[in-house]
Amino acid sequence: MKTFYTFTLASLFAASTAAADTSFYASATPMYAFLQGSSLKQSVDLSQGYSALPLNSTHFHENAPGLAVAAGFENDFNRAFLRTTAELSLFEPSKMSYSPLYTGNDAPSNTSATLNVQPYVLLAKEYFGVKLTQNMSIAVGGGIGESLIRNTMSTSNVQPPFNASNLSKTNHHFAYALGAEFDAKISQRTRLLLGYEYLSLGRVDSNNFVDTSNTATQYSVKNLAANVLYLGIGFG
Repeated sequence: MKTFYTFTLASLFAASTAAADTSFYASATPMYAFLQGSSLKQSVDLSQGYSALPLNSTHFHENAPGLAVAAGFENDFNRAFLRTTAELSLFEPSKMSYSPLYTGNDAPSNTSATLNVQPYVLLAKEYFGVKLTQNMSIAVGGGIGESLIRNTMSTSNVQPPFNASNLSKTNHHFAYALGAEFDAKISQRTRLLLGYEYLSLGRVDSNNFVDTSNTATQYSVKNLAANVLYLGIGFG
């Protein structure tokens, strides 16, 4: 019986694939992302073997425009389609500010730090769509891949012996997306795309900011994610 089911499913898949009209697909979509996450300031006592001191936590919430470009293939069935693409997304830098940096009688005044965060995301995506009319369709899907997040720490009014050097870092994390899309044909091979995606990007960690000979501070954004709206053009 198991062999029969396996043979039947394989036959249906082969028939569907054979019946599909496969074509090249590409898209360019300007985006607007609402980024969010938990922003942490973690102090580390270097003299105690990197024992973590209490965390100060705030909520990271910034908006950033971006652009996604994708290319792949689309299998067009009678009333549905299956689209497989590789997509690269990039966003403008967004920032989180921290002030003051230090407390205590001998702490310098008016100090501040800004963590600039810029994500790049590469995803393999799969979308399944249903045709509402000859010229309009809706689709749902998602993708998995990797995020590369560049971050740079800039400081203000930081004086020796407080060390503000070596403050750039790049983070790599697993990323995934889930979304829905509406498209309408504006010509035979061109479509207007309107969609929403939830994009999970991972965690951002700055390099240690050494503020005394025995203490270092690291700034992080945990669970960085984005709610993304986009309006673009698809070709295929």
